Formats: sequence, structure tokens, C-alpha cells
Amino acid sequence: MEELKIPFELFESNYILKVCKSCRADCMKAIKHWFENPIKEISCGSGIFIRELGAIREITEEEFEIRHPGRTPVRMLENKDESQ
Repeated sequence: MEELKIPFELFESNYILKVCKSCRADCMKAIKHWFENPIKEISCGSGIFIRELGAIREITEEEFEIRHPGRTPVRMLENKDESQ
């Protein structure tokens, strides 16, 4: 939770966030929308995968360069030759 930069508190092994009722309602609406409309990831074909807030997602070479200037990305390539 630290990567979110939101002041969560740990209470009896659970994270809590104290917010007003209006903010709580907005959060619940966002969660409902998220469950009803899942994001369909489309591969950009770069083979560069990162972990972001606990999820694995593929980014473009340009996005990688912005995040990690001067570094060479490790690419995951699909094995198209199934005969071996």
C-alpha cells in the first residue's frame, strides 16, 4: 500500500482508510464500475512486462525509456517454433 502514497492505517491485519461518506460513496461507485466493466488488455507486442500496483502489464519501449532512462529492457518473446 505504500506505493499508493495514500495514508492507509493497518488495523488488526487489515488496511483502513478513513474518509467522509461522500468520498466513500465515490469509491464504492468506482469499485462497482470496475467490476462491471473489466479492462481488456491489448498486447502492444513489445514483450516488455512490468509489475504495476500488483498487476503485470505490457508497456511500449517508449514507456520503458521514460521510466528507466538509459537501461535496456528484458523482453519476453513468444516461442513460435513448437516442433522442437
